[in-house]
Amino acid sequence: MYRRLSLLIGALGRIAGPLVGERRLPRRAYASAAEAAAAEPSATTFHPGPAVAVVERSAVHGIRRDHWAFDVARHRQFPALNTLEIAGGIVVGDLGAVITPGGGIEMAASEYWDMRSWHEHPINFAGRLPEITDVEGSVAVLAARGGGANYYHFLLDVLPRIGVLEQSFGDKADRWFLPQSTRYHRELVRLGGWDSNELINSSIAGAVRAERLLVPSLPNDNEITPPWVVEWLRDRFLTGDTDARASRIYVTRGTAKNTRRYDQEAEIWPELERRGFVRVDPGTLSVREQIDTFAAADVVIGVHGAALTNLVWSPAGVRVLHLMGPTFVKHCFQSLVDNVSGSQYRYLIGDGPAVPPGGSMTGLMSDISIDPAVLLAELDQLL
Repeated sequence: MYRRLSLLIGALGRIAGPLVGERRLPRRAYASAAEAAAAEPSATTFHPGPAVAVVERSAVHGIRRDHWAFDVARHRQFPALNTLEIAGGIVVGDLGAVITPGGGIEMAASEYWDMRSWHEHPINFAGRLPEITDVEGSVAVLAARGGGANYYHFLLDVLPRIGVLEQSFGDKADRWFLPQSTRYHRELVRLGGWDSNELINSSIAGAVRAERLLVPSLPNDNEITPPWVVEWLRDRFLTGDTDARASRIYVTRGTAKNTRRYDQEAEIWPELERRGFVRVDPGTLSVREQIDTFAAADVVIGVHGAALTNLVWSPAGVRVLHLMGPTFVKHCFQSLVDNVSGSQYRYLIGDGPAVPPGGSMTGLMSDISIDPAVLLAELDQLL
């Protein structure tokens, strides 16, 4: 529905573009930073960075075995890193949508889910851009789709753009444009030592036009995390302070219905406790506590959710059992865990009809039902 509305409202907005002046919607799209730089050489400079690894992964173990949703992560040639420098470039909100002075949206840096063309981008939804604030000096775009409201996307899509900037541009930006509206946003920036930088909160800033807009490429391509991102995060956040932390944890989603909870959690819990597991609700912990909890855990059972992003802190040899529903099977945490040395990953998919290959995963918040006997049998193999 939002795609159709974006198409319609965007078309009307572009017709009315001359009436709204500088707030007019993009009139064209560039598929990449290099294409934008070639099309508008007087306003843009392309700064190439290093190429990154090709990743080859073997079949994933689980029930239902070798699910098609993991195929996208089996072989991956990650795009080379780069930064696009734009004189007078505009960035819009938590989307991190980037617009050139010539009215082009740079789509490689402005990704959004399930778009078939740039005309469906949510930036079109209001019919014009937000109020534009002019900022002197350089502004680095860190904001990216999902980063304003999701721990996974902030940690793996937003913050590693600092690493992209370091590797492809080198110079420090005067200001950073990123979400800062939640506790975990602010905690992660503080823990990373970046709170001394001048920050522009993308969640409330609307649109910013910078004297020099620095646009690092998106690092977490298709939610397939490259090895360098994991190394970069671990270097900046791990402290080794894991004393008195549990070595086996079960990551709960709670008990409220339609929250992607595990329906049989109460039934299976005595058996998990007998095997030495401690129940953890990461949402009740500070970011530092989450990091240290996962850094100490040799075995993790978890229902699919952003809290499992903390697997990035896992020790070498971690064993993971990932629980998912049949209508929301995702590859992202397997590709994350695969970057941890000696790790073992298995998954269990709950009861219910499977989504056919290539189908839409629509059960985002559907609760998960898995026979406790099946879960325990898979767990005991992992242990």
